[in-house]
Amino acid sequence: MPKKKGLYLLTSSDGSKYKDNPKYFFQYLQKKGLNAYWATTNKNVYQELKSKNMPVSYIYSIKHFLYALRAEFVFSDDSRNGVFFDSIFWHYGNFKNILMWHGTGFKNIGLKAEKYQKGNKLINYIKYALMKSRFKSYKLILASSEFDKKRKKDCFKNSNVEVLGYPRIDYLVESAKKKSLNKNKIILYLPTFREKDSENRPFSRIFLKKLDEYLEKSQQKLLIKNHPYDKICKLYKGQTYHNILDITNKGKDVQDLLIDSDLLITDYSSVCCDYVVLDKPVIFYIYDYDHYTSNCRNTYYSFTDTVPGPFARDETSLLKMIQNQSWFINKEYKEKYLNFKSSFHKFTDSNSSKRILEYIRNKL
Repeated sequence: MPKKKGLYLLTSSDGSKYKDNPKYFFQYLQKKGLNAYWATTNKNVYQELKSKNMPVSYIYSIKHFLYALRAEFVFSDDSRNGVFFDSIFWHYGNFKNILMWHGTGFKNIGLKAEKYQKGNKLINYIKYALMKSRFKSYKLILASSEFDKKRKKDCFKNSNVEVLGYPRIDYLVESAKKKSLNKNKIILYLPTFREKDSENRPFSRIFLKKLDEYLEKSQQKLLIKNHPYDKICKLYKGQTYHNILDITNKGKDVQDLLIDSDLLITDYSSVCCDYVVLDKPVIFYIYDYDHYTSNCRNTYYSFTDTVPGPFARDETSLLKMIQNQSWFINKEYKEKYLNFKSSFHKFTDSNSSKRILEYIRNKL
């Protein structure tokens, strides 16, 4: 089937979500009046976009099948792609596939992921070969900096990696300019997922009670949002919290949570790379560091040498860092923080979507 020039098809999280770089690039294309469609397997997402008169196709439909075959450019944020039902079309459809990715970060990803080193060697070899073929099919892989580009070229075994910036960073920068001050300060806890469960919860019952009391006195709120693939942080049943809320299932976009918050607590998540664009404090709560690096995911770069810190390895040190944030204005720390920010973001000028569109029009 002949391609329709200038037909853009975008999706996220294997078709199930409306988020991340594809979402914000899709919105940019809409503002430019271009022929762009969002593809989804999620009927709620479909109805949401339909109600806003935004072009959307339901992946399990004939309409979508025709769009997918005729699309000139296909954008996704993961190695899997629901647009093609992970089918043979991926390799033989003559598409210009663009990987926007869903994080910046410092973990091993793609072909460097530990899953190819564990378990049955023959099965892993076949999986590795299939994924290598898929990664090779990308005409463009986005990177946010030269630092990020080096890792992605190595992890995806594809040289088509270009430093053009991230559309979601455009959104962060522009939205932060319009944000008003919070009446109550908001602390946001965003942990990453763990391929192998840790025996320890991040917070004990006693700690949460003590923290809740402190938050009450200081007029602050703690919002907890678990990773979609992991529910490691659960509030204790039978315990009432007045200033601690689990918003995991609330559906609010992570980018909006970053904008609304005043302090981020995370662990090994790449969300810290986005947060530093806002020039706000972040604490790395790595209570299970040995377990994570041994059983879950290795990092491409040395984690403790790459991120600026500070590192809280237990509840006591975490509470002290929350209560006294003078570390954030320390001159030596600020230098580390700004170096980290510049290492992962070449562009914070709100023009990443513009650069991406110009690149694919002129060079693909």
